[in-house]
Amino acid sequence: MKKMLNWALIVIVLLVIGCSGSTEPENPETGSNAPTNLVGNYNWNVSVDVICSVDLIWDAPEEPDTDNFEYRVYRNDQLLITLTSMQNYYTDVDCIPGGDYSYYITVYYSSGESEPSNIENVLFDMSEILIANDGHWSMELVQEGYSMYFSNDSSFTYSYSSAFGPGWTYYGSFSVDHDLLSCTYLDSNQTEHTINGIAEFISYNLMNYNYQYGYGEWERVDW
Repeated sequence: MKKMLNWALIVIVLLVIGCSGSTEPENPETGSNAPTNLVGNYNWNVSVDVICSVDLIWDAPEEPDTDNFEYRVYRNDQLLITLTSMQNYYTDVDCIPGGDYSYYITVYYSSGESEPSNIENVLFDMSEILIANDGHWSMELVQEGYSMYFSNDSSFTYSYSSAFGPGWTYYGSFSVDHDLLSCTYLDSNQTEHTINGIAEFISYNLMNYNYQYGYGEWERVDW
């Protein structure tokens, strides 16, 4: 009986030593050195149909597992592009106004993929496009004669003109939250009205505005 207890103790000790001495990572295929300090800035061109882009730049790993590696750029958790180890920058040109994008970078070694860098969130400010070139928009196709003017001080002018009757002009303010465009104005009776809707830019000069009173296609008008 004593000999059996001794053997049992020996087995337990060996098991404890084996567990405590293990230094294997949970995922041996995952690299441990990741890029850092990812920064993203958005750009857009107001002189032609809107061209949006995001400039990304990051720092290389301080101690890469090997000099032979590649960067992987992810946008909204989807692989966007693979780059060589010599290129720690990238410009994403496949963007739309009002888009909300989240980026991170990984390093891919022969042993596997590193942990991701910091996440950089980039949100395009639609208000900048609304007010560009005086921000004068006219509704086309659906109800001609309506126009909106968006100013850089967040003021808003809403007007209607017709050859068959009197027109009107109302004044108020507007705000933008992601793709939600909200316009508030006072009518001739000083009654407050609010137009809330989703704005989607087809191009720099053309905007779809889906609001509670209907659906309109608005075109930028040069003064």
